[in-house]
Amino acid sequence: MIPTITKKGTSFKGAALYYLHDKKALTNERIDFTQTQNLATDNPEMAWKMMAYTAMHQSEIKQAARGVAKGRKLTQPVYAYSLAWHPSQEPTKGQMIEAGLKTLKVLGLCEHEAILVAHNDADHKHIHLMVNRVHPETGVAAKVSNDRLKLSKWAEDYERDHGQIFCDQRVANNERRRNGEYVKDREAQSKAEFYRWQREQTNQAFAQRQKDISVLGDVHKQQRQELLNNKEKLIKEQIARLKELNRPKWASIYKRQNQEDRKLEEIQSSALSRMAYYIKNRNQERKQGIAGDKQGILSGTFGVLIDRNKLTKGQIDKHEQERKAFAEKIAGQSRQALKQNNNEYYRRLEILKANTIKEQQLMKARHSQESQRRAKDIASGKSEEEFNRLKNEQLDLKDNFRHKVTGFIKKKYNDFRYVNDNRIKKTKGLEKDVGIKEEFNREKKGRAECVVPEEKQEAQLKANQSVASKTQGLDYTSNKMDKSEVAAGFNQKTNEKEKKPSQQKITTPEMKHVLKPPGVVQQTVNTQSVSPPLRDKNVVDIKKTKSPEKDTGVKEEFNKQRESRTFRFVNDNSIKKKDTLEKDSDVKKEFNKNRFTPNRQQKEKKTGRFTNKGKDIDRGI
Repeated sequence: MIPTITKKGTSFKGAALYYLHDKKALTNERIDFTQTQNLATDNPEMAWKMMAYTAMHQSEIKQAARGVAKGRKLTQPVYAYSLAWHPSQEPTKGQMIEAGLKTLKVLGLCEHEAILVAHNDADHKHIHLMVNRVHPETGVAAKVSNDRLKLSKWAEDYERDHGQIFCDQRVANNERRRNGEYVKDREAQSKAEFYRWQREQTNQAFAQRQKDISVLGDVHKQQRQELLNNKEKLIKEQIARLKELNRPKWASIYKRQNQEDRKLEEIQSSALSRMAYYIKNRNQERKQGIAGDKQGILSGTFGVLIDRNKLTKGQIDKHEQERKAFAEKIAGQSRQALKQNNNEYYRRLEILKANTIKEQQLMKARHSQESQRRAKDIASGKSEEEFNRLKNEQLDLKDNFRHKVTGFIKKKYNDFRYVNDNRIKKTKGLEKDVGIKEEFNREKKGRAECVVPEEKQEAQLKANQSVASKTQGLDYTSNKMDKSEVAAGFNQKTNEKEKKPSQQKITTPEMKHVLKPPGVVQQTVNTQSVSPPLRDKNVVDIKKTKSPEKDTGVKEEFNKQRESRTFRFVNDNSIKKKDTLEKDSDVKKEFNKNRFTPNRQQKEKKTGRFTNKGKDIDRGI
């Protein structure tokens, strides 16, 4: 069972013309049977007219049913769909009508006017239902939302009831819909995309056809304009050429007329001269056939003798007639040239029109061939294959673009991770260096803190007091000991003469001292980077003296202290840590910078506010 819903329509007449007759004909040979529902007639021709009447008088029906006509008028009252059985099924007329009525009930149209029409023009049994969406009693338009899902579920139940499922995909889709998934027929969607693409191709072809017509019209218009421009240009050239040819003739005419005017002025003083000039010119004009004075010779001669201006007037008229005659001659030449140009222009224009008609016909033939080819491609399926090919190419392009973008993002992410990992490693290294420094300071603080036994403490104190009494007057303010003198004191033999004692560093009243081994001075130690050992009240710095007894005691005490692990760690590793301390100078600076607490003056310099010492007065206000 396959239910198919057609597009909503506006005309019952058009729908009846299709469903109640053969395709593109007024015969009804393909009609198997018809059935009406909620109509007062079984005649389908009368039935669709009654349905149209109901739709046209929707407002009146609403007014009669509810007393008020609200809402807009329904513009698409025709609702049609079909039910098709499997080719292996042979339902009876009653079964087909029963199935149609059940679908009307499923769609909520069981009270609406409907016509059921069964056709026999296909290999499978099918029936068409044409329904009026306007209710015949209330005038309310039926809502047919989700009609495809409703018919799909009904078709599944119909096949289950008849013991055989013909469409497994529909069952799976409905099951997924029942589970809350959104399922759409991909094939129908692909078909819709294909039809949409096909319409776009048709619209593009039509637009291209109109563009070709417009371009060809512009080309022909341009050709006609060029032909007209050439004609006008040729006329201007010919007129200019005629002017240049007749310019010398005009010059000779004016020259001759000027000579005649000067000669006439010379003879105006004598009457006999005027008479002789008149008779001579009259004879010449008659010989040349020029129509001059129409008077006789005697009357003309007498007039010349009486009126001295008669010759002047006659000569002026004669010169003007000569110029007009010559100008008419030139105008005749121009008209002849213009006529020739017009004949040539019209001849070329006829040729251009013939070519234009020929090109238009060729273009129409090409467009017709393209339309026929497109129709053949659609009929043979080539158009759909082309659509699938283009769709696959677009998908490939999208995939390639997605891969490129993904690769680019991964690369940027890896670079970012690499930089951050290096920063983390560097930070860990700094933390490690700071930890080494702290460990070193702790070891430094606790080194050489060897507590002298109480029994020997008094003896050492007495020895120090004796040394202090001998070294009265020396400068004890220096913070550093002379390493050369210390080395000399440790290396001096017991039988040598006693020399002046080296300066002794005294930092506290308790006389805190640090034991210095003989080998410390010989080692290369950076005294600026490694600070002197810290002193504690329990630590005694044995003074190196010239006395053999005191030197012996110092050496013994030093040998005892040398066994301690702290003393060995500091002195054995001090040289090794020299490079590390130099390398970690930046770390120390950063560490000291973080530990540094600005005093009042620095705070004032940074903030720009100056305060009185001990008073809460802001000088900047």
